[in-house]
Amino acid sequence: MAVSNGAGDNGLLLKAVFWDMDGTLIDSEPYWHEGELKIAAEHGGYWDEDLAWQGSGTPVPDVARRMVEHGCQLSIEEIGKGMIDYVAQKEFERIPWIAGVEDVLRSLAAAGVPSMLVTTSPRHLAQNLVDQAPAGVFAGFVCGDDDVAKKPSPEPYLEAGRRLGIAPEDMRYCIAIEDSMSGLRSAVASGATTIGRPVSCSSTIRTARNSHRSRDMTASPPTYLMPMCVSASVRESGRCVNPASEKSQRTKASATGRGPEKTPRNMKIKKPAAVE
Repeated sequence: MAVSNGAGDNGLLLKAVFWDMDGTLIDSEPYWHEGELKIAAEHGGYWDEDLAWQGSGTPVPDVARRMVEHGCQLSIEEIGKGMIDYVAQKEFERIPWIAGVEDVLRSLAAAGVPSMLVTTSPRHLAQNLVDQAPAGVFAGFVCGDDDVAKKPSPEPYLEAGRRLGIAPEDMRYCIAIEDSMSGLRSAVASGATTIGRPVSCSSTIRTARNSHRSRDMTASPPTYLMPMCVSASVRESGRCVNPASEKSQRTKASATGRGPEKTPRNMKIKKPAAVE
């Protein structure tokens, strides 16, 4: 993949790429399920994969509360901490990168386009991802421990721009990649050209599970599609068009009929008129 940073015949001027963490860079969903099953089994509760998937789009304390209802003998706080600690330990052992994303990060870095991680995950998880990424591909990160409003507020993306010296009026020349509706609203409101990562019909998109941890994940992710998206022009219209598709499709509801609103396939996100 080749990425160019600068004004060309197509008017491309890409200042930065902002990345959500779970569901766009990594797939940690198996880690969350393993943690929930382990905690329940060790503390007198019943839990299975169906119950784990039904926790889609709900905060960690809500999942913990359901685990208590199913017999787990720990408190809600203890279960929540155990879930987050389990995922953190697994991610410290190995980051579950989504296929192809490391190549995209290297290509952006080689072109002089900075990447910034923008996540609601705590600092130690964000730092761990940056540490395990290819050397030098991230210019920094904004995380859940930072003193900024959380998604869907635009502040995390505006703060990422500030740390790179990008003015709010120039956010349209930055690309933000998200997979959850909360994250998409945050990115669009910041003025960034926003890409909703396509997801499979069987996947479930997570929303923020607490103020410090996001479970915005895609199960069994397809081959990463960023090369296609980076080739799109960043224009004043504030939209990123998938050149391989002429129409958007809504993903089907999950088999359980639960979970948050799904992200459309190949969606086009237009900035609000107030931003334009």
